[in-house]
Parts: sequence; C-alpha cells; structure tokens
Amino acid sequence: MFLINLGSAPIKYDSKRPQDIICHNCKHRGQTFVDKYLKYFYILYIPIFTYKYWTKYECVRCNSSVDENDLSKDNKETYKQFKTKKNLPIWTFSGLLAAIFIPLFYNIFN
Repeated sequence: MFLINLGSAPIKYDSKRPQDIICHNCKHRGQTFVDKYLKYFYILYIPIFTYKYWTKYECVRCNSSVDENDLSKDNKETYKQFKTKKNLPIWTFSGLLAAIFIPLFYNIFN
C-alpha cells in the first residue's frame, strides 16, 4: 500500500516593522509589524505551487491584528504601500519546476 502525502500549508515569508505606519487600533506610530503570508500546495512535502497570499498587520503595543480586507477606508490608504506584491519565493514552485525540467533534461541528454 502506498500513501501519498499531499495538502497545503500556510507560512510567513516576510515581516517588516516600518516606522511611519500608524496602528489601526491604538494610533501609535512604529509599533505595527507588516507580515506577509502565503499558502502553498505540496505533494510528499515538496511545494508545487502557491495559490493564496495575504498581508496581516499586527501591533506590538496593543496586541491587535487585522487583515488587509478588514481595514477601514482611511487605513487602506495608509497601508497601501505595504500591500502584498506578487514577489513570491521561488522555492514554493520548486516541485512544478522540477516536474518540467527533469524530463526536459532527460530527453535532451539521452
């Protein structure tokens, strides 16, 4: 019997603490972390592709956190420069790249 281990896993791939951002709850400047998360699909713990990414804002002072979808209109303008960009780590696509390049190199060199 062969068991295939597949699923998805969320990870935090980037975290910054900009000094010019103001907390959405306690209104203190420089106390908010901007954390970027992604969720990827894996087979046998080898990441195949990324299918979801989001940004979360967490204040150290008041311990409140908010996703970018739950921000008010005023805070969306302030946090706009820290919004998640499409620059995702290449290792999250390593299984897909291996599935493409291994057969390609095998056919070229044989």
